[in-house]
Amino acid sequence: MAIPLTRRIREVWANEGLAAVAARGARRVRRFLFTREEYVVFAADLIKTRDAIPTEAEVEWLLVDSPEAAGSLRRARLAAGGIACCAWSGDTLLHVSWAARRSPAGIDPLERYVDLSRCAYIGDCWTAPEARGLGLYPEALRRLLELLADEGQHRTVLTVEKSNEASLRGVAKASFCQVGVGARVSVLGRSWWKGSAIG
Repeated sequence: MAIPLTRRIREVWANEGLAAVAARGARRVRRFLFTREEYVVFAADLIKTRDAIPTEAEVEWLLVDSPEAAGSLRRARLAAGGIACCAWSGDTLLHVSWAARRSPAGIDPLERYVDLSRCAYIGDCWTAPEARGLGLYPEALRRLLELLADEGQHRTVLTVEKSNEASLRGVAKASFCQVGVGARVSVLGRSWWKGSAIG
């Protein structure tokens, strides 16, 4: 549940003072006026990569593609045709990677720049801090690629922020090839993609 903005401002003011409220407000205004997030674009040819990645993770894996099987996952994404690849250890979610295929599923802000009639898109991947460095991300990508190939997809793309070195390494381990770079630019609340085409 989101905290109402005025209540949050009062909390920050009480705990950190007026300077913190002003700094946070200035950051919000700057983000609204102009932001530029730089990304690296990767693609995988599903026919070539299908058997290229070894399986090493020893956790329980689950591919979820329907709202009924979702549990605590985002049901709206699944209802819109998204799919999630999850790694669990007992009741703890260690990793989740989302993919959209054939129609937008709202998995992340960059999905709208992808032509899903030509390729699938993987976005919004997350690994729990205690599970980072265990190879879960490349394993999840491998499993998603295998599922998408079984469904008849020929190409899958994903984007990684240029500054996210761990994800860049994970994508390389999963046999994706860099196919371009670009940036999501936002000015006055409107955003667009500038750079290499995604997909």
